[in-house]
Amino acid sequence: MRLDPGRRILCGGAPLGELADVVVDPRNRRITHVVVRPHHAPGLARLAPIDAIEPGDGDALVLRGTPEAFEQLPQVSELAYLRLGEQPVEDPDWEIGVTTVLAMPTYGSAGLDADMPFDDHVELAYDRVPRGTVELAHDACVVDADGRRVGRVEGFEIGDDGGITDVVVRRGHLWRRRTTTIPVAAIATVGNDVVTLRPAES
Repeated sequence: MRLDPGRRILCGGAPLGELADVVVDPRNRRITHVVVRPHHAPGLARLAPIDAIEPGDGDALVLRGTPEAFEQLPQVSELAYLRLGEQPVEDPDWEIGVTTVLAMPTYGSAGLDADMPFDDHVELAYDRVPRGTVELAHDACVVDADGRRVGRVEGFEIGDDGGITDVVVRRGHLWRRRTTTIPVAAIATVGNDVVTLRPAES
């Protein structure tokens, strides 16, 4: 089955949303969940187990069950207001997945607010994923063994057990873009928003 972020997801015979990200067990390179972003509430993305996803007609994927059952799945996104260097409160059942800084610290400037105190907080949006897993978003970075970026994740080919067989990688920019397929055997590690390749054999 091909999993491309942005693919339509149907549920109960009707459009539900789109596939946003995938959640991977980095030890066995198996996709355990997908992040489904509903059309009616894009900020309320939820975690659906990969076993509940199947191919549909055309480019659509189907989430088994009902829209009402989807609303009972765990929400992914959280917001936190933290001091610089702080991390969200640790949860025994969840890991921190992809994070986005929404607001940086504010500094006083010469003018009317010159006497305002420095606010060393950041506003952070982050995803919660099951403990022991990592999250790969669309456009996750693909780097070689030396840490140099070689492309961006375009999608995944997975087997019946959810195991990744190949990663589809987009290379180049604008008119010179092309996609290549990298077999899972060429992957050294999978982390939050990054795939690291093994050294090329000489």
